[in-house]
Amino acid sequence: MNTVFEKFQQKGGRFLINERLFLNRLDKIKLFIFDWDGVFTNGLKDAQLQSQFNESDSVGLNLLRFSYFLVNKKTPIVSIISGEKNQSAFTLAQREHIHRHYFKIPHKILAFQHLCQSFNVSPKECCFVFDDILDLSIAQECGLRMYIQKTSAVLFNDYVIKNLLADYISFSSGSNNAVREITELLIGAYDNFEEVIRHRIQYDDIYQTYLKQKKSVTTENYTYIDNTIQLVQL
Repeated sequence: MNTVFEKFQQKGGRFLINERLFLNRLDKIKLFIFDWDGVFTNGLKDAQLQSQFNESDSVGLNLLRFSYFLVNKKTPIVSIISGEKNQSAFTLAQREHIHRHYFKIPHKILAFQHLCQSFNVSPKECCFVFDDILDLSIAQECGLRMYIQKTSAVLFNDYVIKNLLADYISFSSGSNNAVREITELLIGAYDNFEEVIRHRIQYDDIYQTYLKQKKSVTTENYTYIDNTIQLVQL
């Protein structure tokens, strides 16, 4: 087994498919989708129903996109799909030039279908990072599923495993930099972690070419209005 996979297993991560199948599925990925609450956040809300994200997760996302760029010579499509409206998600999406941010989506599969159709990507070409019940409609369809564990949700964890709704289960929770864990695992699976770090430290022409591509992305925000997914101008 690849030592990267062993390292994550030793930390408590759990693979529900073998390494060869995991790498085969990853090789087909063109689009990375992230839930928000419980993935980038710990799920806590203030009185205005707002949440926060951790900068370490944001760094991990950027490094994953650069890792993909080194492998594929182009940046991946990235999206956030959330059932709520979180100002911090708007901030991250705008700052990090994330292609699509879907918010207040009551049935997430509708956003997923809209996203795939917009970019002419098949469901099996999507990697989804998720943590809870509202995400399962997407997890049933996409090609690679990264589940952020909930140690308290014993029955739900069992349900995800029994129904083959995940390919990897994290050892970190949403309150403990789970996105960073997932992104580092995927970079390790791409087998270019040290190359990613080297170019980033040097801030060289290769990294700046990637950065120019990334910054050329204009974030679009969509929500569910009158039974349709609609673009919202902020």
